[in-house]
Amino acid sequence: MWRITGDVKYREWGWEMFTSFMNYTAVEDQGGFTSLADANTIPPRVKDNMESFWLAETLKYMYLLFSDNSLMPLDKIVLNTEAHPFPRFDMGDYFKTGWQRKARDSNGKIIETEKPSTTTTA
Repeated sequence: MWRITGDVKYREWGWEMFTSFMNYTAVEDQGGFTSLADANTIPPRVKDNMESFWLAETLKYMYLLFSDNSLMPLDKIVLNTEAHPFPRFDMGDYFKTGWQRKARDSNGKIIETEKPSTTTTA
């Protein structure tokens, strides 16, 4: 959301998350991070594992949150659910669906348009 809105609150929230990761999940003297049994309990009960998505996704999104917008610009790449970047490209006429976005007002509400009547008159 930081990249789309430029609202600093997203970076502030991200920093709070990162400091919590450092305070509660960093493994002392051994490196790495551990999982929590319950993130709602302070101090949390830790588990003896590091989830695979921690490095592959979580830290990648943290890095992008605090990096310059020119690094992996969102108008040039798209990230899949595993946080892998793929280049964006123009699909051209090969993949047209006929779908069109509904018009919205300044508040984001869909503007209702009159639907053509499906009844016939004799």
